[in-house]
Amino acid sequence: MTLFGLKLYISDLALGLLGLFYLPLVLWALWKILRAKNLAGWRKPAAFIAAVLAAYAIPLGDVTINSLGMREACERAGLHVYRQVAVEGYIGSMVSKDMLGKDHEYYPYRFLEARTAQGKFAHLERMPDGSVVTTVRDQPEAEYEIVNDHPSALPGLRVGSIARIQVLHRQSGEVLGEWLTLGPRHGWVDRIVLLGWFGQGLPGCSVKKLPYFDLVQQILPSKLKIDR
Repeated sequence: MTLFGLKLYISDLALGLLGLFYLPLVLWALWKILRAKNLAGWRKPAAFIAAVLAAYAIPLGDVTINSLGMREACERAGLHVYRQVAVEGYIGSMVSKDMLGKDHEYYPYRFLEARTAQGKFAHLERMPDGSVVTTVRDQPEAEYEIVNDHPSALPGLRVGSIARIQVLHRQSGEVLGEWLTLGPRHGWVDRIVLLGWFGQGLPGCSVKKLPYFDLVQQILPSKLKIDR
């Protein structure tokens, strides 16, 4: 829903329930004010305006404040590349042999690594003949790691949730780049009907999501691809 150019973060379910149950009550109250004989002169229009403002603020006041916060916050959503480093491989959660296959044009890395449940590292390496060999190592070869769903605070922003996919240097913790997704705070109606009844939240900023490979390539391009 958009109001005077501001996107309001409220669900269709909440709007439907407000229209079905709340709006008739508001219209009845406004009609009673217009028909009131004890409100003379300026008192009747003043009471009418006050009632309209109150009728809006009760279900949509917090929604409006939260939506204003999201409009500012969403300017920071999406991809941020702070430093680009060419590498022969990296640590990630989305790793498979198929990604390193000799005919795979999208992942021209020499190796890929992933953390195992035992605290070790699965090392997948492309051999000169195009085959892929997997070994398990105590320590990784890669200096950089892609961390999914990395929680982190963004001070000063009025948002309900923050999710980050970050590319980090393993030793220093330096952030080379990140994909930032922001979710809105919910108004009290949606906290009851959307979160309470269905356990679902409203979608956040309307920022086109990059495919995982494009995210990686913009921050950790393949050194092998550059050398060719």
